[in-house]
Amino acid sequence: GLPTGSVYLDTITPQFVADLNSLAMVGKHTIGSRPHRELASGLSTPVGFQASSDSAQLAVDAVRASAAPHAFLSVSKQGVAGIVETTGNRDCHAVLPVA
Repeated sequence: GLPTGSVYLDTITPQFVADLNSLAMVGKHTIGSRPHRELASGLSTPVGFQASSDSAQLAVDAVRASAAPHAFLSVSKQGVAGIVETTGNRDCHAVLPVA
């Protein structure tokens, strides 16, 4: 097969497409978003957090936050809202810009 990855712009869609991806990305405009960090903590794939050109600290903070367990409101694959508990994702990394 062909490995694929996606940039997750929202926190609902990944529930329905995560099993199709071997890599997830969170863009530089959403790495400070708590829901995106919580989502990353529950994904079973590596997650890259894109750093901005002026600061890598947000990406580093996002990687650390996503490695921790979380509980948050989400949607199941059946479309039912509920509380999701995660164990954290140790496969997160920062993606640094190259000028």
